[in-house]
Amino acid sequence: LIFNNDLGVIAAPGGGRGNYMVVELQTIVGDDEATLLCFSSVTGEWEEKDVANPLPSWIWTFYDIICHDGKLWWVDIAAGLLFCDPFADEPDMKYVPLEDKEDDLQSEDEDDDDGCVYCAERVLATGRIVQLIDGKFRCVEVSSPSHGDAPEVSMRTLVNPETAEWAPEYTVSFADIWASESYKATELPEKAPQLRNAFVHPMNPDVLYFFLKKHILGVDVRARKVVEYEARDSSESVLPWKLPPALSAGNAIPQASHFPVNVLVCSTDPIARVSVEQLQIISSIISAFAFNVMA
Repeated sequence: LIFNNDLGVIAAPGGGRGNYMVVELQTIVGDDEATLLCFSSVTGEWEEKDVANPLPSWIWTFYDIICHDGKLWWVDIAAGLLFCDPFADEPDMKYVPLEDKEDDLQSEDEDDDDGCVYCAERVLATGRIVQLIDGKFRCVEVSSPSHGDAPEVSMRTLVNPETAEWAPEYTVSFADIWASESYKATELPEKAPQLRNAFVHPMNPDVLYFFLKKHILGVDVRARKVVEYEARDSSESVLPWKLPPALSAGNAIPQASHFPVNVLVCSTDPIARVSVEQLQIISSIISAFAFNVMA
């Protein structure tokens, strides 16, 4: 295992008997092939599977690995999404770019006037988040202020992964949000929040949550108003999660705020990267790893 934030967990098809697969995506810059290193709870063994690397010149950095629609999705907020079915004998790795910049990302010439393409894209990506919301991938971006104008927040939805088609949802100026009575009531400055640790309501993509001046703001962007507001000492390790009844009624849950979206304050970052389905098999994974290390 290399484990450079590129390891995901996916339940076996059908979800029977709690079987799962642990998958690490290993890429090498300059190589048009990559490797899936897979551990199956069914066989108890590791297996290597060759897959395509759609951007050989790109240095992949994954901010999230998501189990969705029977596939694993690796999310690079600068370049795009990679996804495949790791249970297939010959997985077909697909690529969904976030923008029409594939040719730019493939460029190997870093001595031109534009400088390092990779570094430039990483800087741009600090104003972007990609999350799975209500069964669809959403890309949220905050623009940089220009010519004295307030920045804008926009959202796109991935409507067809096979054709990499993104559909625009909205584009709203922060000036409209700041002008609302609901924002004025917070007494916060007219300052665009950074997207670091921001998130989308897990069931309502119109509502975005930002952190500003030790406060969390729930903003209905389409309505251009603040719908939730709460003081919070830290924005670290906050997870939006629609809890199933079985978990929400128990005590083995991280501390939750009064927000109706079930905003959880988690003690460790890795918890924020797994779903409820994945949490149910974490104990089995730990046992499997321990067994293989001792063997």
